[in-house]
Formats: sequence, structure tokens, C-alpha cells
Amino acid sequence: MRLIVAIVLWVVSIVSLTWGIAQRTVFDAPDSIVRTISLDNKAPATILRGNDLLAFPGRPTITISGTIGARVPAESGVGFEIRKPSELFVAYGRSPDVLAWLSPTRHTVLSFDALSDSWTALPRSGELFAPDPRGSDMWLQEFSGTSSLSLALAAPEDMTVLIMSDGVLPAPTDVTITWPVSNDAPLVLAAIIVGVITLIAGFIAVLTALVHYRNNKGPRRKKTRMPKRPRRSRTRVAPKRKPAPPRGGRRVAGFVALPLVGGLLLGGCSPVTTPPAASEVTEAPVLATKPYPAVTELQFSRIMSSVAAQIRLADEELSINLLDPRVQDPMLSTRRTAYIVQRADPESSALVPIPSSPIRLVMPQQTTGWPRSVFGIIQDEEDLESPSLGVVLRQEDPRSQYHLTYAVVLNPQVQLPDLPAANIGAPKLAPDSKLTRISPQDVVAHYS
Repeated sequence: MRLIVAIVLWVVSIVSLTWGIAQRTVFDAPDSIVRTISLDNKAPATILRGNDLLAFPGRPTITISGTIGARVPAESGVGFEIRKPSELFVAYGRSPDVLAWLSPTRHTVLSFDALSDSWTALPRSGELFAPDPRGSDMWLQEFSGTSSLSLALAAPEDMTVLIMSDGVLPAPTDVTITWPVSNDAPLVLAAIIVGVITLIAGFIAVLTALVHYRNNKGPRRKKTRMPKRPRRSRTRVAPKRKPAPPRGGRRVAGFVALPLVGGLLLGGCSPVTTPPAASEVTEAPVLATKPYPAVTELQFSRIMSSVAAQIRLADEELSINLLDPRVQDPMLSTRRTAYIVQRADPESSALVPIPSSPIRLVMPQQTTGWPRSVFGIIQDEEDLESPSLGVVLRQEDPRSQYHLTYAVVLNPQVQLPDLPAANIGAPKLAPDSKLTRISPQDVVAHYS
């Protein structure tokens, strides 16, 4: 019996160890899923949609490489020349913003086909060249590289990845998307452990069987059998026959069956009910893009840092021309007057510093078009006792930068009402809106 138990344990051990080791070696799944596409067109931009990056679970890693030369306008402005990109560029942002910035430039859309399990390139026609994408306020984040660029990105469905060089030269040709695969297999580890345990248990069973055999080894006497008693013959009693049932029961069964047969026949003649026709499936109308906040908090922080740096540079030189990239009227006229006063009286405090942090409040406009605005409250981090500054930034079109239009010192005693979160935003009220105590078009008259 012990040998049988040992054999069973060894069989279980062999099966468990074979299956577990095979799952870790021969049948082991790859550590990642890799899909690559090589482009042969010369469009200046390529985009990847967020829902295609979710084709497989896990955080994808995007790797771009490969450059090709093209005949483009010369940097001197006279004639054409053949150049190759010297820098690779990748940025991501919200899909409406990226598409608005890219339009009407020709580009390539990479789409993942689940049936063929591969990427397909869909060219879109348009203008030959695009502006330089570096430093645009539309991106949530941007990256640059030389020969190759790789980044891990957890982009949601409403995000789009933009791949370019400089807007004039063709976009990188090789795009590789890698998804990590989790190979954690607790059943495999459990099978290996069970195999080792049963192997050891099998050896223990064999050893106990050998010990038991050695202890019981030796001649044995046969036991004498006692004579058996003669068996008594048993008389069988014939079974009693039951009286046959009367023949009238068959007639009764026949009479009972006739109505059933008639009912079945009448039921078969009844009209067949036709199943209701399936209702026609109508496609849901495509809904327009819902209004969304103009910027995110991270975007506003990056934009405000750029605006403040440009204003500090202009304040050092007292140059109104240096304000043009980031300041518009009426703030531009106010700053011009302050520069005139500062030149006449260097000891005056006509220049109000524009800090970039810490940001106390971000209130973006909820919109889908342009121009768009965002309101923020900023305090000087070097002097936290100073009053806060309310700023208004405005963007005229997708390819322009945000410009500072208003900067107002706020009264520290003023308490702000409850405002929506920055990821929701607030819609712009109509001039004659009745939602406020004073309509927007009458505010100036009441203020004066």
C-alpha cells in the first residue's frame, strides 16, 4: 500500500513540475507587446489618438526614430534645399486642441486595427508646412530628442499625441508602441511547490515501505482451517400470482386518450404566431464636442511662468517691444505708461511685479472655440504678505500664445465666492445675462 501511495505522489510530482517548468520556459509569455509601423510619406506631422493607445492594458511606451530628408525652402529665404531633421519632437494635449492647432496642415493619423492587430496610416491632405510646435501653449507636455526619443505615457481617451520635427521637414518615420505584460502566475508557482512537496513525500513513502518490509520479513506459519458445517437446504416458496386486471381499463384509457389527441390536433391547426419584427437600429447622432476648460492647472502654471519671465526681461530693459510676445492691451498700454514714468523717475514704484507662483486660483473659460480666456490669482512667493494679483490671459487662436491682458491688485479683505473647480471651468456669460445682479454690459457704468 505504501508503494502505491509513493507511485501516486511521484506521478503528481512529475505532472506538476513538468507543467510549472514548461509554463516558465517553453510556454512563457513575452514581457511586452510591441507594435511597430514605418511611414513612407513626407507629411510634417503624425498623430496618435488616446483610444488607440489603450488597445492593450498597461502604460504604453512610445519610441520614435528615423528621419528622412526633403526639399524645403532654404533658411536664407531664397530657393530650396534638401535638409534632414536634426531634432525629434513629441507632445500631447487634449484632442480638440491638438487637432485645432494642426488644422489645416497635412498630417498622418495612426490608427490601430484590432482585427489585423497592426497599425494603419491614414494620410490627411492640407497645407505643406506647419509652424514650429516647440513652446506652444496648447501642449500639456512636450519632449525633444535627437536621433531617438522614448517616453512612457498614460494618455486617456481624450488625449492625442503629436509627433513632428520642426513643422517644415517630414515627421519621424518609425513609430514603436510597447505595452508591458504582467507575467505574474501564482498557479505556476503553486504547481512547482506542490511538485516538490509531493516528490519529497513520495521518497518518504518509499522509505517507510522499505522499513516496514524489513521489519515483517521472515517465515510465516499457515493457519489450520476449521471444518465447515454442512449447509442446510432451503425450500423455496412459489410466489403467489396476482389476479389479472379487468380488460375494461384499456377501454377507459382509450376514452381518456381520445380527448388528448383531439386537443393536440386542434392545437396543431391553430394559426402560428409570428414573432415581432426586430426594430430597426438607428445610429445615434454624432454629438458635438462638449465645452471643456480652456487650460488645465498644469498648463496655466507653465504658461504663467513663461509670461512672467518675458515681463521680467522687458522690465529690466524697459522695452515695450519685449512685451509684445506675451502682453496685449489694455495691459500693454498700462505697462508702456509705467515705463515712461520709470525712465523719468527711477525711484518711483510704477512697475507692479508680475509673479508666477504660488497660484491660488485658476478659473479657465469653458469653451470649444477661440478666443478663450483664463482667470487666475497669484501671490508673490518672495513676499507672502503682499496682496494677491488677479490676472486674465487670453488666446486669440489655436496657434497663438496666451497674452496677459489684465493684472489687478486685489484687496486682501475681499472674499471670493464659491467657484467651480479648475477641471470644470466656467462658461462666459452673455453681455445681457440675467444670472448676475448687474449684467456684464452695465458693470463699467456702475464702476465709474
